[in-house]
Amino acid sequence: MLGAVDGQGDGGLVVADDPVHPAASNPTSTAPAASTMRTGIPPTLSTRPTLSPTLRATMASVTLGAGVIVGEHYHLAARLDDDLWQATDLRTGQAVALRFVALPDDEQLAQGFAQRLHINARVLARLTDPRIVALIESGEDPDAGLFLVTRLAHGEPLSAILEREGRLSPRRTMTIIAGAAEALGLAHDIGMSHRDLHPGCLFVDAQDHVELGGLGNFYLRRDAVALLMPRPTYASPEAIRGELSNPESDIYALGIISYECLTGAPPFIADHPFEVALLHVKGVPAPLPNDVPPCVVALVDRAVAKQPGDRWHRPADFADAARSCAATC
Repeated sequence: MLGAVDGQGDGGLVVADDPVHPAASNPTSTAPAASTMRTGIPPTLSTRPTLSPTLRATMASVTLGAGVIVGEHYHLAARLDDDLWQATDLRTGQAVALRFVALPDDEQLAQGFAQRLHINARVLARLTDPRIVALIESGEDPDAGLFLVTRLAHGEPLSAILEREGRLSPRRTMTIIAGAAEALGLAHDIGMSHRDLHPGCLFVDAQDHVELGGLGNFYLRRDAVALLMPRPTYASPEAIRGELSNPESDIYALGIISYECLTGAPPFIADHPFEVALLHVKGVPAPLPNDVPPCVVALVDRAVAKQPGDRWHRPADFADAARSCAATC
């Protein structure tokens, strides 16, 4: 149940539209513009399930903001991202991160989705390595809906770094991607796929150590199909086709993130997310800039191969290749 402490701050809808990069003025450029916009995503290409009618009606009348209490004991303090808040556990005084998860429109699907989320959360609780943003618990609020509680990540999202710096050096890119792949491998080892990797999931500290977040998007691979469509900017061709998620799909997303780090923008940019999705299936990325070493070019090319079998199969092997490239940059 929602409550308020000392009034409410600026709230707003916690399940927001997907960030999609606008069309570049010159799509063939090797370093596309890094500007972004927000736009609606068709339901079939949504970054996460759409709100159920009940929850949508609730959200129309309830404002989530600083001072609101969720799940009886989580006091919202500040919004960190579209659906992510810093909160305080009123039982312990601990600062945590609270991510809201929307439900599918269909009530039966919504019930099954919620059940799978809680099952997956119990599996994810086994991930206690510091390279993973640890899950504390999952819960439901009658007003705000499903939510996941994790510890606060160290560092800042890679998305914020890219917005500030534009593009990164090849060496720094490979160091960050290697750390992300190593963390991802921990999840793959227990049968989980991320399914929605993007720069906002990677938290980077001052030494370029990486923590992997976005736990609300992890799914047991046997359940991954039809539960979540990744955001089109980082979606693999097989995910676009609606096929069962596999470890190579996450490798593809890391390859797209690598490309974005090296150029300042992802490889496929279009006016509509559906066009972006089609480009992942049939398009060819523009060449990387001339200052990117050949070993890095080869690594990115393999990671974003259209066929899953042509990519690395294990994140650990991809991480080793990235660290080898970083050592020679």
